[in-house]
Amino acid sequence: MELTPANVVVRDTDDPEVIVAEFDYHVHHRVTGRTFEAANIQVLRVRDGLIIGSRDFHDHLALIVAGGDLPHLAAALEGRDSS
Repeated sequence: MELTPANVVVRDTDDPEVIVAEFDYHVHHRVTGRTFEAANIQVLRVRDGLIIGSRDFHDHLALIVAGGDLPHLAAALEGRDSS
C-alpha cells in the first residue's frame, strides 16, 4: 500500500505533554488498485523532546475492504476458516 498523509492538524491539549494529531491518508492499494482516503488520529505524550507514549486510531476496516480481505475478517470473527 502507498500511504500519503494529508490534511494534518496538530492540536494542543490541557496537558502540556499531550498533543493530538489528526490526518488523512490518501491510500493506493497496489494489489487491488483501489484508492481511497482513510481518517486517522494519533495521541502522543512527549517529555523532554521524546515521544514516551502513542495511541494510534486508524480506519483499519477501510484498509481491509480495500485489500479485498473483508470475507477473511468476517470468517475470523465467526471463528471459522476462510481459506
